[in-house]
Amino acid sequence: MSEEAAQTQATETETGEQEAPKPKPTETVEFWKQKAREQEQRAKANAEAAQKLQQFEDRDKTEAQKLQERAEAAEKRAAEIEGRAIRLEVAAEKGLTPAQAQRLVGETREQLEADADALLEMFKPAAADESEQIVPSLDLGTTRGAPMPLNGDPLEKALRNSLGIT
Repeated sequence: MSEEAAQTQATETETGEQEAPKPKPTETVEFWKQKAREQEQRAKANAEAAQKLQQFEDRDKTEAQKLQERAEAAEKRAAEIEGRAIRLEVAAEKGLTPAQAQRLVGETREQLEADADALLEMFKPAAADESEQIVPSLDLGTTRGAPMPLNGDPLEKALRNSLGIT
């Protein structure tokens, strides 16, 4: 029989009732808080060590290497800005909104123009004749032509009377 089982049996026999087992030290909240603090300290120490390593590596670089890295970073940033500018130019030429311009995808001007055309095709405005078909169905006869015929509904009659429509 294990030691824990013997201890549980001993506490049952002494009091006549079974007591709740005591939590293990690894199950307490304080234990886990302490572990979290230790991990945070390790993370800070690792970050400091990485920074020192970078400084050490930078110290050994020649001036030409440093300039080369700066030039590469500047070229990358310039390419990003140029891509953004082309995207905005294409959007302006095609009449897109700023929100639609952000959705354009492509590496070249031609790809961006093709994507803008596809976007415009997807979201082209409805034809004028379709929109005029909807309006008369909602018209109670107050703005155009003769009033619509009554269908015998008492609520419709009351509404027409209150609006002065016969």
